[in-house]
Amino acid sequence: MDGKQACELMISALELDRNLFRVGQSKVFFRAGVLGHLEEERDLKITDTIIRFQSAARGYLARRAFLKKQQQLSAMRVMQRNCAAYLKLRNWQWWRLFTKVKPLLQVTRQDEEIQVREAELKNAKDNLSRVEQDYTDLDKKHVQLMEEKAVLTDQLQAEAELFAEAEEMRARLVSRKQELEEILGELEGRLEEEEERGVQMTNEKKKMQQHVTDLEEQLEEEESARQRLQLEKVTLETKVKSLETEMLSTGEQRDRLSKVTIVTLD
Repeated sequence: MDGKQACELMISALELDRNLFRVGQSKVFFRAGVLGHLEEERDLKITDTIIRFQSAARGYLARRAFLKKQQQLSAMRVMQRNCAAYLKLRNWQWWRLFTKVKPLLQVTRQDEEIQVREAELKNAKDNLSRVEQDYTDLDKKHVQLMEEKAVLTDQLQAEAELFAEAEEMRARLVSRKQELEEILGELEGRLEEEEERGVQMTNEKKKMQQHVTDLEEQLEEEESARQRLQLEKVTLETKVKSLETEMLSTGEQRDRLSKVTIVTLD
């Protein structure tokens, strides 16, 4: 939630008319008099909160004082009862006897306490024996664990050496991989160049094939034209021969006519 939405929620909680304010990007704009009204309501709310806090604090302090008075009153009553009982019992013969016999009863209690302490001492000795046995077992386990630790340390050192060798081999493989990647990059570049060159050669081949096709079409057209010309030549030669034959026949006829004319004139 951003600041603008939070301001809108707080203002909506105040139940203000939306015509009395506008929420901008970084400020809230109120009409004249609205801000003063809000400050008065704020003062009233703060005053009410402080009054309720003061009343709660005074009530808490009064309850604590009342509880203290009750405790003091109960203590005074107990003291009064004890004092009254002492005043009644201090001249009572049985009480005097009890006060004299009570120290003697503590001797019996001391014997019982000694027996209890002896039993506790025996239990402590037994516990000490068990603890010593446990300590011995733990010492043996500690020695065994130290031996296992030494073996594991040797294994760990061997594994570390193997790991170092593997790490060195990995570094070599990484460097070899980088070299191969560089060679692969160069080969890919050459392949791209060869592909581009192949595309160019293919385009040139297509152009040459198209040119050859055009030349073949032109050759076919020229061949057909040559055949037509050959046919026309043969036709013309035939016509020339026929004309020569006609001319020869015409010459012979002319010679005959000239002879006939000469003969007639004679």
